[in-house]
Amino acid sequence: MYQYLLGKFIGWFLSTKIWKRMGNFCAVANLRPMGYVSFPIDDYFKIIDQIVPNNYYVFLSTDSRTISSILIKLLVKTTHKAEGFFSHGGVVFFDGDRNTKVMHVNHSGFQYQSLLAHLKEIDYLAIIKIPVKMGSEIVIKQRIDDLKSKASEIHYDWEEKLNNGPNELYCTEMVYNIFKDVVDDSTFVPRKIANNYYFDPDVLLKVGEIIYCNHPKLSQN
Repeated sequence: MYQYLLGKFIGWFLSTKIWKRMGNFCAVANLRPMGYVSFPIDDYFKIIDQIVPNNYYVFLSTDSRTISSILIKLLVKTTHKAEGFFSHGGVVFFDGDRNTKVMHVNHSGFQYQSLLAHLKEIDYLAIIKIPVKMGSEIVIKQRIDDLKSKASEIHYDWEEKLNNGPNELYCTEMVYNIFKDVVDDSTFVPRKIANNYYFDPDVLLKVGEIIYCNHPKLSQN
């Protein structure tokens, strides 16, 4: 009963304008006195050394001191009894060394930026190689091209609901929409959080191969 009532309240709250204003604030406000993130930037070269062209990769990240990250992890822990390691996710494109890009949706909307730029905004990161079914390359490319073509129309989905309109997306919903039905792994599915099915970042930790991770609570071979 407790989780049901909590879910109803969260669902209502996320649909209000008040949450959008608060969400924008929480996404940029942090509890770090000096305001600096701490990702070990030299690890960039460890990452690109592991990436192989023509494979598919996603990233998970978090600035663990932003208020939004803390709230997301608290929600996951409360409703799903899970750790909540990461609060954000997107797709990685290997274009060669320093040209490696990431595509994601954050509170400002659609982002297509260098991986290096994103690393300066976070402290923890995981890169995961996604196992896609043979013959799905054309479908994946079409989905990615479609997102890029309407980049200016895409807004962050503050209600964080799957299928809440084609231009209203939250971060890992974009990942799910790109790879749904073409991933060769049965764990690539949304899970129920607060009475709503949500594709949260930590689901991806069980999909495919983790080729890089610097989160202190996760082991990295």
